[in-house]
Amino acid sequence: MTTTFSLIDTNAVPWEHNPGIPGFKRRLLVFDDATRSEVRMDYVPPGAIPEVLELPHRHYHRTVTERAYALAGDFPHWEFSSTRDHEGEMIVFRRHLFMDRPPKSIHGLMPEPLSETGCVLLYWNTGPGTGVAEPDAPVESVELAFDDSADDDRTDFSDARLFDTGEVAWLEHPSVAGWKAKPLAEAVENSGAVSLVHIPADWTGSQQPFGIRGDESPPWLFVVSGDVRLQVSEDGARHDLDLHEGAFLLWRSAAELSVPAQSVSAGGCVALCVGHDLAQAGGR
Repeated sequence: MTTTFSLIDTNAVPWEHNPGIPGFKRRLLVFDDATRSEVRMDYVPPGAIPEVLELPHRHYHRTVTERAYALAGDFPHWEFSSTRDHEGEMIVFRRHLFMDRPPKSIHGLMPEPLSETGCVLLYWNTGPGTGVAEPDAPVESVELAFDDSADDDRTDFSDARLFDTGEVAWLEHPSVAGWKAKPLAEAVENSGAVSLVHIPADWTGSQQPFGIRGDESPPWLFVVSGDVRLQVSEDGARHDLDLHEGAFLLWRSAAELSVPAQSVSAGGCVALCVGHDLAQAGGR
């Protein structure tokens, strides 16, 4: 990573083959050389399953946390409470569903149903080996058979959190009057706290706008809907940024994100924020 901030219009990024999940596609937004963590958009085609898998399939990850926010479509997925749970609970990824998957949570796919319309996910993790065809997968991901042999695994398993954020009540933003927020997940190593932030239309900033400086785990945001005007400052230079739905912005330690002292959204904005809440580093 050499630049102090990255702004990507994800709508203009072409889909490419996902080498970690053959049969799926991706838009790779960030890859961290040090942690080998990544942020990407995933596309699951209708009826697709990873080409290297035989269903039913279930596994868990030893050390990596995964998080995802569904943007469109449908994708049936299964959660398993233990090695003895062979049926699992089907949860369908639909727009606004959020996933917070800690290490050692059992999940997988069943033969049916499959995705009817395809699905687009915003996905990020804290390290490598979560994709079924990744080189690190044999070490990081542990497959569990659907028979009694899986009971030999004495891992202290955990549960993932998957929920429709549309059913979560908006709260008053902890530090900015007029804004609202939905805290979704706490910070973990290599990934900051997660929240949704709503800025109403025509909200105007103060004459001394607050700012958020990047850190070792760079904060980022994704515009889920609407528009927002922000500023990034670096080495005395200021960049005025107009972001719309699908925009992805990440900034690093030499840069500071701020809200300008003017109207910042013509039609209102909802942003998914990681490592901040658009007013404070770390979020709440």
